Formats: sequence, C-alpha cells, structure tokens
Amino acid sequence: MRIKRPALFLGSLALALAASNIVNGDLNTETFVENYPTVVCPPNLSGLSSAISVPSSKSKFRSVGAGQVAFRSFGTYRYVPAQSPVIIDAGAVTPILWQTSSGAWGGATTCNEPSTSQWFVGGTSDVMSSGQLIMVNGGLSTATADISIWSENGVQAEKVLTVKANSFITLALNSLATGASAIVVHVLARAGQISTFMLDTRSRGLKGLGGDLVNSVGAAATDVFIPAIPQQRSGNKVLTHTLRVLVPGDADARISVDLVSPDGSFIPLGLDSVQISRGRVVSIPLAPNISSAVFGLHIRSDQPLVAGVYSPTSSLGKSDFVWSTGSPELGIFSIAVTGISPTLVFNGDQINLTLDVISEKGESKTIRIKGSDIAIYRVPSNTRTVSFTSVSKGVHGAGLVATTSGYGFFPIVQGSALTRAAIPSSNIRVLNP
Repeated sequence: MRIKRPALFLGSLALALAASNIVNGDLNTETFVENYPTVVCPPNLSGLSSAISVPSSKSKFRSVGAGQVAFRSFGTYRYVPAQSPVIIDAGAVTPILWQTSSGAWGGATTCNEPSTSQWFVGGTSDVMSSGQLIMVNGGLSTATADISIWSENGVQAEKVLTVKANSFITLALNSLATGASAIVVHVLARAGQISTFMLDTRSRGLKGLGGDLVNSVGAAATDVFIPAIPQQRSGNKVLTHTLRVLVPGDADARISVDLVSPDGSFIPLGLDSVQISRGRVVSIPLAPNISSAVFGLHIRSDQPLVAGVYSPTSSLGKSDFVWSTGSPELGIFSIAVTGISPTLVFNGDQINLTLDVISEKGESKTIRIKGSDIAIYRVPSNTRTVSFTSVSKGVHGAGLVATTSGYGFFPIVQGSALTRAAIPSSNIRVLNP
C-alpha cells in the first residue's frame, strides 16, 4: 500500500496537468487574418505624365478624389493614370512609377503604403525651385501631419498641415524655407493615413534645368547605404556630385564615407572622419575619378543621420539631375518593372542573391548574382516582375532608369509589408466549465 498510494497520487497529478494544458490550449487558440495594405502612387501635376508598372492586369486600383471608392481592375500591366493619385491593391508586389515632364526630365519612385515618418533629402527652396511637396490622404477621415524643415541655415519653423479625406494637397518647396539652396524635410503623421512625395524641378528663367522625384526614407540611421549613383562625364571632365547630409539629433556627428564601384572601393579624399554639425544641412562636393557609369556610397556615423546624393546628368543635350537616396536592407519580395528595364545595383560585403525574373509572356528565369561590395544586373526589356527569392544579409539595392526623357532612381524597398491581425473567437467551455 505504501508503494501504491504515491503512484496513484502522481498519476492523478499527471492527468490533472494534462487536462489543464488541454483546456488552456483550447482557450488560447486564436485565428489570424493576413493581408498586404494598399499602396499609393503620386499624382500627375500640371505638365506631367506617368506610367505605373503593376503586377497583374487583374490587380485592383482606385483614384483618390473620385466620387466612388470602389476598386476596379487595371486591365493592363502598365497603367497610365490621369491627374489624381492612385491607390493599388498590389499584394506582395511593389509597383514602380515612372514620371516625365514633356520629354524634359524623368524620375522614378516606388508606390508605398502610408507611413508615419518620411524623410526627404533633396530639393531646393530658392528662386530656381518650382518643386512641390505632395501629400495624399487615401483614407476616409481627415489626416494631419507635422512638417519639419532644415536648411543650410539650420532648422526652420514647423508647419502643421491637414488633408481632407480622399484628397491630396500640394505645397511649393520655395515656401518651406525661402531662399535656401539645400533643404531636408521630415513629414510626421499625427492622425489619419498620409503618403507624401517630393518633386524637385528647377529652372532659370524660361530654361528648364531638369527634375526628379525624391524618394523618402523612414528614419535616420548610423549606417546609410546609397547603392546606385549615376556617373557621367562632359568630355574629359567628371560631373561633380553633391552629398547632402543632415544630423537631426542633439549632437554633432563624425562620419566616414566608403565609395564602391566596379573599379574598386576606397574612401574619397577628405571623407574619412569628417565632423558634421547637428541641425544644419551640409553639402559636400564629390567628383570621383572612376571610369564606371555607376557607383555606391556607404556612410558610417556615430550619430543617426539622413543623406542623399545630387547627380547632374545630360540626355540628348538636355540638362537633368538624379537624387539617389538611402536604401534599406533587402528582403524577400517582388517589384513590378514592366516597360522600364532598370539597371539594378546592389551593395554589401558579400552579395549572394537569387532572382526570379518573369517576362511579359509569363516565362520564368532564375538569375543568381554574386559579388563583393557591388554587383550590377540589367533587367531585360520584356520583364514584368523581379522577385527576390534568396537574399544574403547586409545587402542593399536600388534601380536606375535611363530613357530619352531623362534619368531616374528608385530604392529597392517593399512597398507594403504583410500585416497579421487576430480574429476574436469564443469557446463555449469558457461559459460552461
């Protein structure tokens, strides 16, 4: 009996624990729903035209400001929108928009889901500027955002803007910090759904000096990769780039800049351990003596910063320029590229990528890309989508688009991240134990 009683007690305890685990498992069971939020593409302002590369002719969209909010199918793989911004249900594929101004310049951007924080490193606010800040509210309630501006003279007065439901507004760049030659803009959403775009266009009198769409980054960082910067020459002379940097925090920063190109990697003269004053936009001339048509920058800093590179270009005798901005680390996602045939540029210590390239006819081809520091891949002209199916850590990428209208840059970034929400569920055993 002395042996049986402990055994019976242990057996009963085990059964009780097992039963409680089963009940707890039933009570904790949850059902989830997953989806990709819609993304927003910028409008066509006066004199502009756009084409959006979309993942499928069956993808759904609607125009902001239209009387109805119902979605309809594109019916094409490259959609030419009217003047209004476009909201797209693109799923896991990020649409790329190409915009031009009557053959005078070209620019590219990714269509992204609304964001609470967007930094724009680019644009000017002087007499040459005719650029715009475009704020889109595709939601069904009013949205509010704080606009913070910095220039070479320091921080400027903050602005608070309100955007009505299902509408968009524009704000002239030369009204943000009047007379400033270098600006950085931070848009912080306070309420509602805000998607902001920057259009940098310049002219001197009646002569156009080019234009570009300035892509945004979500936050300041101590490691900034700008993977794709176009390099052109005028005769034997290298066209000088401008590295624009802002340290928005409370302390000065010390930075070091590595340049990577197919010709090799090095630190440009004067860009090793440079002190950058906080709260002031700093412009650094950059004229690397390299033969490559593209290069990238890796900026290391002891304080968070944002940065971009202004690059003058020329196409068919017309002046243009490109803003290359920071790109986040690559992940597993897809981009739609119908009609633009971009050159994809990747930066990283060890680059090891696998791409699934889908043609306009639906044919698939696997591309493997390996390299150190920098790797370049030219997307075939008949490509519909490029999917990154395998990506090594620490790799950043961007695309360059060259047409007779001009040059453009876009970061390779996921426009819409998969979201997961729990569906409330009940269990009759909770009510009847």
